Amino acid sequence: MENVNPLSMVIATLIPLITGMILYHKSLFGGKWADAFGIQADSSQKAGTLFIIVVALVLSALMAFFMLNFCNGEGQEGVYDTFKHGAAHGAIIGVFVVFPAIGINGLFEQGGLLNLKLRMLMFVNAAYWVITLALMGGVLDAMNHYSY
Repeated sequence: MENVNPLSMVIATLIPLITGMILYHKSLFGGKWADAFGIQADSSQKAGTLFIIVVALVLSALMAFFMLNFCNGEGQEGVYDTFKHGAAHGAIIGVFVVFPAIGINGLFEQGGLLNLKLRMLMFVNAAYWVITLALMGGVLDAMNHYSY
């Protein structure tokens, strides 16, 4: 793709971390997520956090690059250059690729679907990725068709 808006890539790279900070906050789903893993509230301040964030940013940048190319392929110009179009692409990937992958893993972990905590964990993780990929796709599709 020509004329990539670098700001869109920066924003899309940050979206997984920002969405995660919101969705996994203890006032939303973070408490249930931590409970499913048996994580204590005080253990969030652990060594290696900076390394984890750096690796997460690198992986998010790879995902943003994929989403940029997926949402802005040949024949997707003009009326398709919208946040809604990119968000639909991201949600489709989330629902038809990420959700089944999380579900398959969850079926073979800690009692599968019989484990209520694991079902909640699978739901929270899948919802996080559907929302995150939709936001990434929307930002990338909307921002990469305007001059910067």
